[in-house]
Amino acid sequence: MKVYLFVIVILLSFMNNIHAQGENSIWMFGRNYSLDFNQLPPLLRDDRYINGTLMANTSQTVMPNIEHFYDYAQAVCDANGSILFMVKKHVYRNSGLGYSIPAPNIFDRNEQPIEGTEFLPPSDMQEDRPIVIPHPGNINQYYVFYVRNGGLLYCLFDMTLNNGRGNIVPGFKNILHYGYNSIVGRSMVAIQDCDGIWLVLRHKTQNQFLSFKLDIAGLHANPTTSQTGLMQIAEYASLNEFVASPDGKLIAVVKGEVQHLNQPGGIELFDFEKCSGKINNARLFEMNQQVYGVGFSPDNNKLYAAYTEYNPLLTPMASWWRDQNLYQFDLSLNEVSAIVNSKTLVMTNPTIQRNMTFCPLETPALGSMRIGKDGKMYFTNGSPSVCIGTSGVGLAIHIINNPNLPGLACNPTINAIFNTVNGMVAGNRASFRTDFSYEIVLPPNFTPDTIINEPIHVHVCYRADTVLKAPIGVGCVTWSNGLTDSNITVSVSGKYWVRYTKDCTIYIDTFDVSFSKLPKVLPVQYGCPGYILLTAGEIDGPKFELEVYNENGGKIYGGHLQSLHHVFNLIEGNYLIKVSTESACDTFLKVELKAYPTEEISIDPPFAIVKYGEQIQLTAYGGISYIWTPATSLNTRTGHLVIATPEVDTEYEIIGVNDYGCRDTAYATIKVDFNKQIQMPNAFSPNGDGLNDIFTIPSGKWNILKFEVYNRYGQLIYQKNNLSEGWNGMFNGKTCDAGVYFYAIVLSMPDKTNYKLSGEVHLIK
Repeated sequence: MKVYLFVIVILLSFMNNIHAQGENSIWMFGRNYSLDFNQLPPLLRDDRYINGTLMANTSQTVMPNIEHFYDYAQAVCDANGSILFMVKKHVYRNSGLGYSIPAPNIFDRNEQPIEGTEFLPPSDMQEDRPIVIPHPGNINQYYVFYVRNGGLLYCLFDMTLNNGRGNIVPGFKNILHYGYNSIVGRSMVAIQDCDGIWLVLRHKTQNQFLSFKLDIAGLHANPTTSQTGLMQIAEYASLNEFVASPDGKLIAVVKGEVQHLNQPGGIELFDFEKCSGKINNARLFEMNQQVYGVGFSPDNNKLYAAYTEYNPLLTPMASWWRDQNLYQFDLSLNEVSAIVNSKTLVMTNPTIQRNMTFCPLETPALGSMRIGKDGKMYFTNGSPSVCIGTSGVGLAIHIINNPNLPGLACNPTINAIFNTVNGMVAGNRASFRTDFSYEIVLPPNFTPDTIINEPIHVHVCYRADTVLKAPIGVGCVTWSNGLTDSNITVSVSGKYWVRYTKDCTIYIDTFDVSFSKLPKVLPVQYGCPGYILLTAGEIDGPKFELEVYNENGGKIYGGHLQSLHHVFNLIEGNYLIKVSTESACDTFLKVELKAYPTEEISIDPPFAIVKYGEQIQLTAYGGISYIWTPATSLNTRTGHLVIATPEVDTEYEIIGVNDYGCRDTAYATIKVDFNKQIQMPNAFSPNGDGLNDIFTIPSGKWNILKFEVYNRYGQLIYQKNNLSEGWNGMFNGKTCDAGVYFYAIVLSMPDKTNYKLSGEVHLIK
């Protein structure tokens, strides 16, 4: 529904512009000249209106200096093109002693002065033209703005007063709205806004433009200030021209070069933001030229500029012997360099013979350019009166018939409308341009619509922030965070909105932003050789799936949604990982695994033989902490130095840890010498004297499995029955005879082997 309403608004705006043409049907431009667009082609009138009729039309005789002589004027018409009232600048009352008494400045529809309207004294600068702007909140009232002594003043004129002739509202005459010595008088332009009108002026002493808003409530007190401009401040104080494009989106100022003041001048373009009154994007070109006039084509894409240029065919002794040329620039090219390269000469102002002694040659300056109701561009030739009988015409109007077309296709017509004799030579404007009056800019007759667009869902994958952008070519951008830039950077999920204006319609775009943050993955990770741990994510981070691929493309890990992934026991090298989330975000990352430096663990001595029951010291090197195994035969299982007392052959293992926590293993083998050369006694004397009474096995770390004694007949006379005793020489309770006996012994040794002993023993009595 909003879209249809927007179309209707555009149509209403278009219809409003069509029906507003009548308000600009009469162009008054000084010395009683006017161009009447109530008929096409328009009619040049060269004397004043009385009761809607002409005193003279395209007169072929010299016009008299009548009492209502003026240089600038503006006629205000109704929608049908009928004059409501006129504002004239530099009006004098003929006292018989010369034109020295100020007269009323506002005239009624019959061109009769309205007494009490003397608010433009003749002491003002001649270029300070008044501009009339309708009151957006009252169809019967008009603001008349003018500059006096650098201050912005106005009168409020009401058509319902003075029996319908109109008059200045009591208390609203010569109202100072902005301080003296602040405003450049010749630089005023009115631009239609979506809900009112902007009056735009240039500050006189600061590098800024001032935009004053007029809406249904009237004139706002404080201006919108735009700090911009590439020329010197002094150059703006004496601008040659200050105009706006038909659509109000561009502003152009021109300033001719002044060499002795080191002022290069030039053409300067600005963008105008209608919804805020802001001026920005200054672009300066054509410096060091004598450029003095400027105007836009109806489609806003062509810029026309008037130049004074040296002509080698004429005697260059004065500026009036130079060419006055009109050039066209193509603004659709956007880039300044391309615009400059499009510069095309489309017309040269004709040279006339001025009505002076000896009828000297003169090429007058071209006047201001303005678009007519028929879409053509009109501007004056600026001619003074010409010598009778010489070539050339007096004041004339040039026409650009097709101003939207490029180059000479614009079809200029020189002196399309003219007066054969009279010109603009008398009074204060004897030797400069003849300018048309300002255009009457009407307030809009519709209320701006507001369109809320469908939300835009923005999902940001694996970035910490994203940029939200307002559409290109819109104005008055305001974001939900208060910023007014064309784009903003956001880093937090949430809803954001931007409000902007385009073609007098307010739009609101909403952005629903969500972030999928990239899990924490260090690009380089370290670990112990062969045991490197690849870590991705963090405990409280977002959940994600992880795939890990080695340098050969082989998949070595695949983990489901979790916030922290560990891949163990990896070797040094480059790995490719794929990170994926539930919100369809995925990406590949490279991870390099590096191994910590390691020192080799060693044991001194790595091999040794000890006798059974003896100790040996083992020393470890290369680590900061150690664990020894087996620990049963060691005095400690930690430390770099241990005392080992092995009872059997033992291989000791040590695990050492270095400064990075990496492990290495070393081994030491300790052999045990059990001394199996057991010396058995070869005789004993069981006589009871306590000396060598028992035949026994020497003590040792072994177990007796078999201990038997035989006589010479092979009869078993003893076998082990008590580990602590041996044979006492007795058999069946009787002492055996002296002689040779035989023994057979089997011992179980600590090394888990059996050791056999056999031999003879002598029993002695």
